[in-house]
Amino acid sequence: MHNRKFILTTRSSYLVVNVAVYGMSTEAYALASRMVEKGVEVYVIDDATASGFILKPEYARMYPDIASLRDDEPLIPARPISEIVPQCDFLFFAPCIRRSGIEARNTLLSQFRDAVSHIREGHGIVCSVPTGLGGSDELVSLLEHITGLKVGQKISFYYYPLEEMHYPSLVGAMGRRDKTLIGILPDQSRFVDIQIAERVHSADVISRFSTILGIIELFRYVTSEMAWDEMAGNSKYELFLDSMIAGRYDLQILSNSQEDIRSVQYLINNSLKGLDAYIRRLVDIIRITLKEKGMRVSRTNIAIAWSMDPHSMRGDRLEALRTLSVRLRDYAGRVEEYNGKRNLYSDRTNVIVACSRPDYEQVCEAESDIMVIKATPFVKISRI
Repeated sequence: MHNRKFILTTRSSYLVVNVAVYGMSTEAYALASRMVEKGVEVYVIDDATASGFILKPEYARMYPDIASLRDDEPLIPARPISEIVPQCDFLFFAPCIRRSGIEARNTLLSQFRDAVSHIREGHGIVCSVPTGLGGSDELVSLLEHITGLKVGQKISFYYYPLEEMHYPSLVGAMGRRDKTLIGILPDQSRFVDIQIAERVHSADVISRFSTILGIIELFRYVTSEMAWDEMAGNSKYELFLDSMIAGRYDLQILSNSQEDIRSVQYLINNSLKGLDAYIRRLVDIIRITLKEKGMRVSRTNIAIAWSMDPHSMRGDRLEALRTLSVRLRDYAGRVEEYNGKRNLYSDRTNVIVACSRPDYEQVCEAESDIMVIKATPFVKISRI
């Protein structure tokens, strides 16, 4: 490695390295900020412009998240990626994912090609997007083809998929297990073989969505008002659509894995089908309710209350919101995102679909005498 130096402080000595984080997502920026706190020199690269800036400690303190940075648009000097990457010891690949299926794969491969095209011998590449099983092998082959450098001999490859709420405890390694990388990561982590890291992440994904599918299917048949009331507020079982759908991309990419995983494929496919079926059922219940109450399509306004992070690495929620909106437009004259009083109309019948617990609580506090539909396995309809 190069460009390293020891900085002596009154308390201890630690190693400072140069790092590039490729991606302007919430997760990527949070990781960059945490590394800056440890004294790491971090460049954040905008995958849309192929240029980046150094994230100075004062910037990280002033802008606690990527949303505040983008809103303020400070005049920070930018440099092209061709100047940033060659001087960095580690490159974290963490772009925003806004497509699904084969389109997502092709886009990611194109972004990866752009990100690593300036890699030099001795560097380490950290893949921070989920790859499924065997996905790292494809990226490694592409990396070696682009750079002409052998992974494990001239450069190193690591697997460290970022998530919303926590950082992985395992770092999959192919090649040198550089302890410097462990030292700059936010939480205590340890190296394992890259296949183990892929499998641990995949097992966590399958386990989570299998539980969600069980909750969706078992509670969909609950019809008693008393049962609804008894389960209200139980965050474990009263899952909102926001919690159900988060991380669906990981499940989809696992379904498309290169390895033969037929033994667990039915769990993955059933979970994917269960999520899609829930959205269809939610729309059906709304349609039946509007029909039973004699509401005219042309005079009905549906507002979807679903606050989400537009800068999240995964686009699961945005995709689900689009799907829900499109399907609801067949049964309402107007379908919009809830924006308080500004999109509720006095000359129309207003219906609010609350897709997360904070949104439901906000609607309850702000509105009155409006039909509210909780997008949970119970799909409870109430008037507040």
